[in-house]
Amino acid sequence: AIGMTLGLLGDLFMAQVIPVGQHVLAGMGAFGLGHVAYIAAFLLLGNQRGLDAPGPRWLAWGVWILIGIVGWYFAVYRGQSPTMLHWAALPYALLLASTAGFASGLGIQQARFWPVALGAALFLLSDLILAARLFNGLSFPLVGDFIWLTYGPGQALMVCGMAWQMDG
Repeated sequence: AIGMTLGLLGDLFMAQVIPVGQHVLAGMGAFGLGHVAYIAAFLLLGNQRGLDAPGPRWLAWGVWILIGIVGWYFAVYRGQSPTMLHWAALPYALLLASTAGFASGLGIQQARFWPVALGAALFLLSDLILAARLFNGLSFPLVGDFIWLTYGPGQALMVCGMAWQMDG
């Protein structure tokens, strides 16, 4: 619930419904805090369910960190004169990659967590496409729809997937 609430706040910043000078940075901050909440929930529930084996958890995290770095490089950094916002996007990308990594670590240990892992991967994908659009002018037919159709289901899979695990 905290992650979703902060995601809504991030959406309001990005849509400039809440007026701030740096709407992209404010949105990244709100989403970033939401992902801290998601990671905390993944770690907490994983520990409660005995899914705290360091091997799968840290291996999955490491793989996703590499994916986040490569994604950030191609979506944000490559071909640009870096600004503060470009550099701020790196830890943000790594945070989203960490969400996918810790969710995948749960999924590796117990298959019923794969919806959560898929949701985190979709969220990262949506933000990398959005970043490529914002920073590099990426454009293709229905790009905005594609972002929403990866972001919305990604959030839903993370939240519903975790809720299903809390009930079971």
